[in-house]
Amino acid sequence: MNRSKIVSFGVLAVLGILVVSSIMKGEPAEGGTTSSDGQGADPASASATDSSGSADETAQKTAGGPEATPGLSVGQAPTVAGEPTVKPAAPAPKRDSRPAQSSEGAVPGAAARALAAAKREIDAGNARVALPAIGAFYRKSEDVAVRDALRPKLLAWAKRYLFSPNEEHGFYQRVVIEPGDSLVRIARRIGAEHKIAIDPLFVQEVNRIRDPRRIRAGARLMVPTMAPSIVVTLSEYRLDFYLAGCLAGSYRAGIGKEETPTPVASWVVSSKLDEPDWFFDGKRIPFGDPRNELGERWIGLKHDSLTGFGIHGTNDDASIGKAASRGCVRLHNAQVVELYRRVPLGTPVVIHP
Repeated sequence: MNRSKIVSFGVLAVLGILVVSSIMKGEPAEGGTTSSDGQGADPASASATDSSGSADETAQKTAGGPEATPGLSVGQAPTVAGEPTVKPAAPAPKRDSRPAQSSEGAVPGAAARALAAAKREIDAGNARVALPAIGAFYRKSEDVAVRDALRPKLLAWAKRYLFSPNEEHGFYQRVVIEPGDSLVRIARRIGAEHKIAIDPLFVQEVNRIRDPRRIRAGARLMVPTMAPSIVVTLSEYRLDFYLAGCLAGSYRAGIGKEETPTPVASWVVSSKLDEPDWFFDGKRIPFGDPRNELGERWIGLKHDSLTGFGIHGTNDDASIGKAASRGCVRLHNAQVVELYRRVPLGTPVVIHP
C-alpha cells in the first residue's frame, strides 16, 4: 500500500470517529432536522410541545383572568418536561394531533401536569388553594383543546366542593340565623364581612330552602364566601362562570350576529329580571309571548357607554352556539335560570373576542 492510500484511509477513519462521537453526544450532524431557531428538535417531541405549550407560556397568556400566577403546587407553575432529545437525521414522521395521554384521561401535556398537581393538593386537603389555581390555568389558556380537556374534571370538582356546603374546604361560612333575619340580610352581612357580593338565591339553593320566608332564628345556614365572575369567549360561543376563581359553570352560548355583534368589553351585572317582558321597536312584548326572545331570565349588563345588553334565555334553542342574537348573550333557559341564582348584582363580566 503506497503512502497516499495510507493517508487517505487514515483521514476517513478519523472522520468516521468524529461523526459517531457527534451522534453519541446528541449533536446533529450536517443535514439533520432543526427547528426554526436552529436548535435540534425531535419531531415527535415538538408535536407534544406545540399542542400544549410550556407552563411559562401558558402563564404569560392572558384572557382577562385573575392576576394570580397559575401555579398548581403551592404557587408553583407546572414544570416543563425535559428538553427534546436530538436523534440522527431521519425522515420526519407525521405529526400526531391527538392530545397526550395522562392518568386523568386524554389531556394535553402541560394541562395534564397542572391537573395532576391540583389533584395532589386536593388529596392533601388543600382544595381552597388547588381549585382557584387550576381555574386560573384554565382561564388564562388560549388553547381550546386544553380547556376542553380540563373542563369536565373542573366542573366535577366544582360540584363536589363549591356546591356542597362544608366549612372544611374554606368556601363556606356557618351562620346562625338571628331574630328578624332574612336571607337578604344574611347575604348582605356576610358579603360585607368578606367584601364580596352574595346573592340570597344562592344561599337558598345550597341550603335547599323551599320558602325563604319560613327560616327560623337559631337555625344554622352555610353561606358561600366565593366572589363570582363571568367570562364570555365569543369565538368559542361559551360563557364560563367562576366562584373564587374556580370554574363553577360552563355553558354554550348564542352571540350577536354580524350586523348586531356582541361588544367586546368589560361589564358589571346591574339588573336581574325573572320572566322578563321584552321592549323592542317601541313595543312591549310580554313574557310568554312566542315573539319574546328573552326567555325565562334577564341578567342586565352595565357599561360606561354601551346600553341594552345582557345575558338572557331564549325562545329559540337552535340559536345557541351560533351568531344569531341582536347583540346579547343567550343561554338555554335551564342554564340561565341556574346562572341567575348564583350571580349577584355587581358581578364582573368580561367579553372576549
